[in-house]
Amino acid sequence: MTQTADGLPKRRHYPTDTLPNAQQIAQAKEDLRNDWAALHRLKVLEEAAMAELDKKKRQIHDHIKAYHVERDIIRANESAALSYVAPIRRLPLEIYREIFLIASSLDRQSQTAWHISGKPPFSRTDISCTLLRTHCDPLTSRVSSVEENGPEHV
Repeated sequence: MTQTADGLPKRRHYPTDTLPNAQQIAQAKEDLRNDWAALHRLKVLEEAAMAELDKKKRQIHDHIKAYHVERDIIRANESAALSYVAPIRRLPLEIYREIFLIASSLDRQSQTAWHISGKPPFSRTDISCTLLRTHCDPLTSRVSSVEENGPEHV
C-alpha cells in the first residue's frame, strides 16, 4: 500500500468511464484485501490504545481516591488542632443553637446582647439550657455551678 508524506494511505482512483478488464479487477481485489488487513491492524491498535487509556484512567482514579483520603485525614487533623486551640469548638451543637437564637432575637429588636446585660448572650441561656450549668464571675475568675448558687446568681 502506498502512502503519502504524512504517513496516510494514498487515495486510489478507479476509472468509472470504462469497464475494468480482468487485470484491473484482480488489482482492485488485491487492494480490497490490503485495505481489510490495514483496517484490522488499525482496529487492533485502537483496542490496545483504549486498553492503555483505561489503565491510565484507573490509575488516575486510584490517585484521586488516595488524595481524597489524605485530604480527609488532613481536615480531621485540622479540626482537632482547632478544637485544641479554641475550646469553644468542642461545645455541643445545642449550645450554639441557643446562642444563635438569643443573639438573633436581640438583633431583631435592634439591640445587642452586650448592651442589655453587660454579659455575652450565652450567659442568659444557661438557666434554661441543661447543658450549660456553670457561671464564670469575671471579677474573681471563679467558676461555680448553678446548683451551688442557684439560678438567681447566674
